[in-house]
Amino acid sequence: MIEKVLALLVACLVVASCGAREDPARRELRQRLQQKAQLSSEELGRFRAEITRAMAGKTFSQQGPVPQELDGEQRELVFEMLTQPAGMFDEGLMTWGDTTFRVLNAPARSSDAEVESFRRLWIDTETFLPRRFELARGVGGYEELSFDLLVGSKK
Repeated sequence: MIEKVLALLVACLVVASCGAREDPARRELRQRLQQKAQLSSEELGRFRAEITRAMAGKTFSQQGPVPQELDGEQRELVFEMLTQPAGMFDEGLMTWGDTTFRVLNAPARSSDAEVESFRRLWIDTETFLPRRFELARGVGGYEELSFDLLVGSKK
């Protein structure tokens, strides 16, 4: 009887020690994201890579009365700044409720060179997942589009 209990205890310890440990570089980046100082170009590159990795296998929907999964064109508008970061910069930390975000800002395409357009993507600093998108265009004042992103898993 004691041998069985001991064997079970050893098996539990082995299984518990096999749990996935977070990559030290990712943990270090997460701690850095909690600091107010703006991210350097190198840090921004590492952050974009972690966001992309966290997004793998996920679906994203626009939150609303009836959540609607982003189609190809919408995904491009929302996430293109992660793969084509020209002009992107870190706006810094933002807290909303109990969640801390890092806000990334990048130019948006505009059909008129005289019309300023930009996108903001709010990234959860714990999960590295995008949670909010904002688009603004300077047309006779500002025209805005913004929505929260719901994250799901691909089936």
